[in-house]
Amino acid sequence: MDPFDELKNKLLDGGRCICDVCGKKKKMGGIRINKKAKRVVVICCDCNLEILAERDGITKKEAERRRKKMFAVSYIFQGEKMKEYLAVKGKKNFDSLEEANRVLKKIMDAWNSNLTIKQRKAFEEKEEDELREVFKSIKVFK
Repeated sequence: MDPFDELKNKLLDGGRCICDVCGKKKKMGGIRINKKAKRVVVICCDCNLEILAERDGITKKEAERRRKKMFAVSYIFQGEKMKEYLAVKGKKNFDSLEEANRVLKKIMDAWNSNLTIKQRKAFEEKEEDELREVFKSIKVFK
């Protein structure tokens, strides 16, 4: 059986899931692949934060703060790259939702494959204005 077939029963509407750790229906926090057991593990946000806190030796509140900062940084990158795309194309807006989704996929692929985890973590220490300048130098669209 394909490990991803299990996801069909674990992922719910509205960004919720059935957590493999606590068994509750909660907001989705992450998906991991347990290579040893050859299965996909779905984790709610609460359990994911507890796992991260324990792993890093920090409080759950600190893990939540770091997670929020990580997402805030990636949203700034997405916004800058969306502006870059529109400027390259000479547009003010996207022509369709499909175009916006296609562009966002390319942006997130660049974020995940062109930047190391170490680089992305270092971004979390920078101020928003500094991030915008750094992100302008990372070309995704030509």
